[in-house]
Amino acid sequence: MTRRFQKELSAHLLGADLRNGPQKTSYKHLAVPTTSEQTKAQRASLGRRRCKLCQRSTAWQCEDCNVGLCLQPYRNCHWQYHQGLQVKI
Repeated sequence: MTRRFQKELSAHLLGADLRNGPQKTSYKHLAVPTTSEQTKAQRASLGRRRCKLCQRSTAWQCEDCNVGLCLQPYRNCHWQYHQGLQVKI
């Protein structure tokens, strides 16, 4: 197989459009720790914030929105908040 064919096949399977090139998004809402100035022993309690959606304590916040948002495999409030979804717990 040629490289071009592989590229076109991959793009087709992924639903990507090669003619327009990669799509740039303006999504800049990154999850960051609420603080990094504590020692390892203090991180469990100090610097935590209330999650904007579920009101639980979290060590994560949105860098741009500056609001506390959970970032857990079973409770991803960061993603839900930026998708405009209601929290389901």
